[in-house]
Amino acid sequence: MAMIPNQLPRLVSDPTGRSFGLDLPPGALTGPVDDPYLWSGHGPAGPAAWAALRPAARTAGCCRCCWG
Repeated sequence: MAMIPNQLPRLVSDPTGRSFGLDLPPGALTGPVDDPYLWSGHGPAGPAAWAALRPAARTAGCCRCCWG
């Protein structure tokens, strides 16, 4: 199985995710700064937010289940 490169470290310098084509709400990375393993928003995401983020999921390195 191929490994997808961890793109989350890019969010350290770009917390909005614009380099991925995202416009992320305020959130936080979890894990070591040089190799974080999770980003989570500070608040819940509604249906409109999921629809807006879907086009950029593949660019961000999300698995196929995210971008269908």
